Amino acid sequence: MKRKAPLLDDVVSAPKSPAASHAEGHMFEAMGHAARDAADRVSSSLKVAARPLVRAVDSAEDGIDSVVDFVTHIEPRRAVRKASVTIKHHPLKAVGISLGLGFILGQLLRLGPSGRR
Repeated sequence: MKRKAPLLDDVVSAPKSPAASHAEGHMFEAMGHAARDAADRVSSSLKVAARPLVRAVDSAEDGIDSVVDFVTHIEPRRAVRKASVTIKHHPLKAVGISLGLGFILGQLLRLGPSGRR
């Protein structure tokens, strides 16, 4: 049986003219530039999107550091007095914090020592 159209192997292995090779080189170069530009745009977008997260993590780190300093440098009776005054002045904040801590502790206890449910 005779083939009517060349197969892909025949087309790929066929000799190319210098103009075709030059055009192919420009095509691959343009594709490389387009891919690099797309990667740069994605990278820039990720950096912009990550900024609020970085600020939040930095803020949380500062908060944790201040709590650690407070706990390590205060007497227990003074800590209880200060906590009770803070709770009296900011009851909703105290309830929110206690609910958050309760949720986190509940999740940790539900996981157990193996880390699985």
